[in-house]
Amino acid sequence: MDRIYNPVDTQDMDLDAKFHRPAYVLVLIELMKEWGISPERMLEGTNLRLEDLSDPSYRISINEELAVYQRAEQISPKPEWAVLAGHNSDITTHGILGYALMTCADLRQMLHFSVRFYKVSGTTIGAELVEKASGDYELRIMDAVNAPGLRHCVQEEYMTALVRGMTQITNGQFRPKHITFDFPEPEYRALVRDIFNCPVDYDGALSSMLIDRSHLDMRVPTWEPVTLEACLQQCELILEQMTSAEGFVEEVRRILLLQPCDKRACEFSLDA
Repeated sequence: MDRIYNPVDTQDMDLDAKFHRPAYVLVLIELMKEWGISPERMLEGTNLRLEDLSDPSYRISINEELAVYQRAEQISPKPEWAVLAGHNSDITTHGILGYALMTCADLRQMLHFSVRFYKVSGTTIGAELVEKASGDYELRIMDAVNAPGLRHCVQEEYMTALVRGMTQITNGQFRPKHITFDFPEPEYRALVRDIFNCPVDYDGALSSMLIDRSHLDMRVPTWEPVTLEACLQQCELILEQMTSAEGFVEEVRRILLLQPCDKRACEFSLDA
């Protein structure tokens, strides 16, 4: 019988809260520079400035990140930009979560923590782990943000970044068993299969990655339990702060909806 681990709550995310490092945006900007697109052009139409993104203390929101992704989708000379952006990511691109993952004992532990703390990294994708009767793990993607025009982009970036990280921390030993996407096959399908180095199917019922049980106990050479514990404490703290902020916004919305109000009061919006 299948067992589900760490089912994610993808609801009630505050998309305007500035909690996240702009690491994914910077990776994308560097990729576009290779194709002759300047950072200024990439950020055109957004409220972001390159000088701010270079500040280590600067934080952005999910909506700001999505605005840059939308820009990339509009002007990228190559439709496979999201696949390559994910593949160009380093394990440390994920911030404190990345350092936690690279100090895990094995891939099984890494997968559990990556699913549990997905919000901390700033990704718009959540996932759940399903242990199959065979002992294999299936990682199932669950969209955390409803962005229909960008669904395939954020899924491709998430999956390639995850595989890249797992391959990196195992010194090239990891390889997915099978990957499925729930959207139509793109024209760059050969590149996708080459990057993942495994069978890839499209138009599936859901997007997922199957991981052979023999890989789950694969040791991580950079395992360091003391550092891991310190990183996990930081991840817990950040997640708690994010949850508190999201909960506060939702509670205010709920109270406003319950209160009788005149026309002017009802026109008030938290999104203003």
